[in-house]
Parts: sequence; structure tokens; C-alpha cells
Amino acid sequence: MELRKITKTYGGREVLNVESLSIRKCEVLGIMGANGSGKTTLLRIMGNALSPSSGEILDPYPPETVSALFGYQNYLTHLTCRNNLELLIRRMERNPKVGNKLCKERLGIDVFEGKKYGALSQGMKKRLAIYTTLLYPKNLYLFDEPTNGLDIEGIRVFMEIVKELRVNAAIVISSHHSTELQPICSRFAFMKDGKIAYQDNTDAIRDKFETVNKAYHYWTN
Repeated sequence: MELRKITKTYGGREVLNVESLSIRKCEVLGIMGANGSGKTTLLRIMGNALSPSSGEILDPYPPETVSALFGYQNYLTHLTCRNNLELLIRRMERNPKVGNKLCKERLGIDVFEGKKYGALSQGMKKRLAIYTTLLYPKNLYLFDEPTNGLDIEGIRVFMEIVKELRVNAAIVISSHHSTELQPICSRFAFMKDGKIAYQDNTDAIRDKFETVNKAYHYWTN
């Protein structure tokens, strides 16, 4: 998929202006930027959840082949996690792939799925949101700041799952934390004021700036 001259305007104010960006199969693309830099808007356009004001998307992923995580799921607080998942699966009229039971165990969902959703900690809610994103195999996964609220072990498990997903899919992750993304991302795009200030593959960034973090601060400060 390739985005060309993509813009998004709200009330006459332009919040996104991306000249060119490609998303490739078997690749993890890291999108880094400060709050308000346009990361979430960009990911929503990638995932068919938001239409651009102008520009074109070449070879877009059909909506049924995309799974996206934006914050937390809107689950019913008075129901247990298990009941919420059952309702979600019933609405989709599909059964989750058996292989995703392993993701369920690794994310620790079994430990708290009997609790009411409203009683969960933020970390538990994020683990459940990640699991919901992985219920069915997709060609494109979009994760908007997925590690917010996770503890160290939760972050480790998530990164291991991403490494496995990239064998057959394209993955885009937005984050503020280069130390988490550097080991798994093959390419980075740094955003500032709604634009991509710089993008390159991870090896090239390291050659030029030593670390992704140094490159990020150079291009966004």
C-alpha cells in the first residue's frame, strides 16, 4: 500500500500532510512523533477508519483484511471479559482461530477473563485490547501506542507477538518510545506538525545517527 499526497483537514485547519509513505508486507513500520503530530490520524486513514481530505492510496488493504488497535476497546463495564468477548465474536459471526489461544495465554487473559471489565486495571484492559486485535489473522495490523499502560512483561510479550505476525503481514506501530521499537522495526517514519519529517530503514538510521532515538530528536526538535 502506498499513500501519496495525503491530507486531512478539520474546520479549515490542516492536521495531516503526508507526501509519500509505503506499507510493505513482512515489515514493521514504526511511526514516531509527539502528541498531536498526526500519528493517530495517519493510522486511521491507513485502516479505512477515516477518509483523507485529499490524496490517493494505491493498492489499499480491503477493510476485512485490516485489524487496528486505537486505545482501549469499548467493552461493557458490567460484564466479564469472557462475556464481552463472546458478544464480540457473536457479532462477527466467526470463531477465533485456534492458534490465537496461544496469544490469549501469553497475554494472561485467562487469569482475569472472569472479572468484570470495569474492575480491570489499565494494563489488563490494554492486554485484552491487544488480544481482541489478534482474534483473526489479517494482512495489515495497526497498533496506535499499544504499550501504553503495559508493564515490562506485557511489553515483552507484545513485541514477541509482533515478531511472529510480521512473517505473514504488514505491521504499523505508533509510539513515543524508540527503545521499544528499535529491535523490531525494519523502518521508521518521524512525524512533526502533521508531516513526515524523515523516513528510512532502521539500519540506515543507525549508520547515520547511531541510534533511532538520536535521529528522532534530530528531526523532530
